[in-house]
Amino acid sequence: MGAFKNDSRCDKFQCQYNFLWHVKMTTQQEDVYYFSFGANMSPDAFGPKAKGRYNQRNCFPKEAFPAKLSGWKLVFNLRGVPGVEPGFGNIVPDKDSCVHGVCYLLKQEDFLRLRQSEFTYDVKLLEVEEYNQRKVTANVFIVTDKKHLEPCPKCAIPSKRYRDLLVSGAKHWNLDRRYIEFLESVPYPKPSIFSKALSLFLFWFLFYFLSFVGIPLKVRGRLFRSFATWLWKVVDWKRSWFHPHSY
Repeated sequence: MGAFKNDSRCDKFQCQYNFLWHVKMTTQQEDVYYFSFGANMSPDAFGPKAKGRYNQRNCFPKEAFPAKLSGWKLVFNLRGVPGVEPGFGNIVPDKDSCVHGVCYLLKQEDFLRLRQSEFTYDVKLLEVEEYNQRKVTANVFIVTDKKHLEPCPKCAIPSKRYRDLLVSGAKHWNLDRRYIEFLESVPYPKPSIFSKALSLFLFWFLFYFLSFVGIPLKVRGRLFRSFATWLWKVVDWKRSWFHPHSY
């Protein structure tokens, strides 16, 4: 028995067994909390009643409740598509601020599917507080890579469509009244006819046509980001010649 224990082949087998056991355990993790401060607060964008392109994620929360995240501030500096979706929600550290949102309890596979759809964000574990003062550790999507962020604070604004999703979600979950008023006060650019047409084409092509022909969500996300990055390069080039706001 002693010789068998010291056999290098046995050690190799034991390492392989430990690795397979670790994989099995990590793929059988418990449900996870996810804190949403953006469009996913709205039942039109998340959950069993999600509409349009949002229903492709098939996420069905097991629990949901209003919550807040202290020490962080909501901004709209994640670049989307110029003239169409100029800015999406993001949060930045701010000790004097508080972000309100909805905390969902999701199955592991649902969260992984959601993670793929939110391809630009990183995931950070933060402590959020339910309105009844219960605290949970939740997954929060945050963007820190500067190449995806709008450097001009005055240009970091959402579209009306995106802003309205946040407002409707906040009202649906009866978030703090002052926070709802803050969301309602967020400015947005007036879309042109061209930008509306581009928006319809872009999202139809990426989320319906490519989905119909079987292109994976992850690949569609990369196509979206590549297209948006190219457009922003054009915008930044124009700003290098003339830009009314200060960086």
